Formats: sequence, structure tokens, C-alpha cells
Amino acid sequence: MKTYLSLRVSIAALFLVAGSACSEAPTVTAPIAAPAAKPALTLAQQIDTEIGSAACDNAKQCRSLPVGHKACGGPEGYRAYSTKTSNADKLVRLATQQADEQKAADAASGRMSNCAMAMDPGATCNAGTCVLQKAGTSAQ
Repeated sequence: MKTYLSLRVSIAALFLVAGSACSEAPTVTAPIAAPAAKPALTLAQQIDTEIGSAACDNAKQCRSLPVGHKACGGPEGYRAYSTKTSNADKLVRLATQQADEQKAADAASGRMSNCAMAMDPGATCNAGTCVLQKAGTSAQ
């Protein structure tokens, strides 16, 4: 206990001596925090970004993209995109990577699906935007 008290007194004296030796109080600044790293976009977000507004002038610019993967096979669904505003090769590459990753995750987890096959509805231009067609319709 006596040693602890002597140590506290010695430290206090050291601060007093150091403080009186300086004509100005030291400036203490908080460390600058590094900017937070942006989280990497998921493949679905990258696909959304590449599709963007899917702007079109006519139906010939519109395509449907199979996305996701069902455990029984085939895509989970389709997304409409425009060849006017999107890079088709990049979209196919992203969608394929997404399907491959989901297929591997399904196999690892033993996940099952309803095994209903999602049919490609095709895409058309509606009011300047590529959209998926409704079942039983065709592009004009």
C-alpha cells in the first residue's frame, strides 16, 4: 500500500514539474478516423446498378435476364434490361456468377425449392422503360 501511494505521489509530481516547464499547455487532438470502407455490393446490387433505368426507345432494345437459381434448377426469375443503357455481356456475367454462387449455397445447405420452372416472359418497351411482358403477350 505504501509503495502504491509513493508511486501516485511521484507521478503527480512529475506532471506538475512537466506542466510548469512548458509555457503553453500542449494541444491534444483526437486521432482522425479513417473513412469507413464502403461495403462491397452484392451481385444483386451490381445487377441493379448495371440495369439502371432500363431506358428504351423501342422493344428491340429490351431483353430479359435470368437471375438467381432454384434448387431444382433454372432461374428464380427474370429482370428486364435495355441494350441502350446496359452492358449485356457484363449483366450475363454477373447473373451467371450470382446463379453459380446460389447453386453452391443451395447444395451446401440442402435447400429445396418448389421446382416450378420460371418461364422467360420476354421484355418490351413501355413508356420508355424496358419491362417484363405479361404472360401470353408478345413484343411489338
